[in-house]
Amino acid sequence: MHLVTFARDGAARLGALENGTVRDLHALDRSLPADMLGFIRAGASVLPAAREAVAAGRRCLEAGQAFPLGAVRLLAPIPRPAKNIFCLGRNYVAHARERGAEPPGHPVFFTKPPTAVIGPEAEIVADGLTRQLDFEVELAVVMGREGKNIRPDEVWGHIFGYTILV
Repeated sequence: MHLVTFARDGAARLGALENGTVRDLHALDRSLPADMLGFIRAGASVLPAAREAVAAGRRCLEAGQAFPLGAVRLLAPIPRPAKNIFCLGRNYVAHARERGAEPPGHPVFFTKPPTAVIGPEAEIVADGLTRQLDFEVELAVVMGREGKNIRPDEVWGHIFGYTILV
């Protein structure tokens, strides 16, 4: 199931994208959260209902609960993350060298604030301090459960899913 956040009639909604059609999950099943953060917080318990809503949505194009992809505007999957985004920099040899640096001997982390998140096709606004914008495509891991000092064998229980971070 490919979850999305989309705008229709000026409102942000939680949806599932399948075969070029976006299904409005909350409209299909009012027990489902209306937004992505609520869905993530609800955890695995809402997945069966979401899958049923997607199946029901295959029959709902006329009912205003599913829309052709071209009729909606996709937003960032998580428009306002609850916390900073943690990133791993220079995480492979070729990337470090293309930036004129040697690969670091240890992980290099940096953060992005939730206010830096925008959706597809949104305008990138550079402030007066920015000298050069950098474009990279990354795999983002979306954490679904909080944790601290998580053992390696427990990490999969904390991951909600994956998305693309640009």
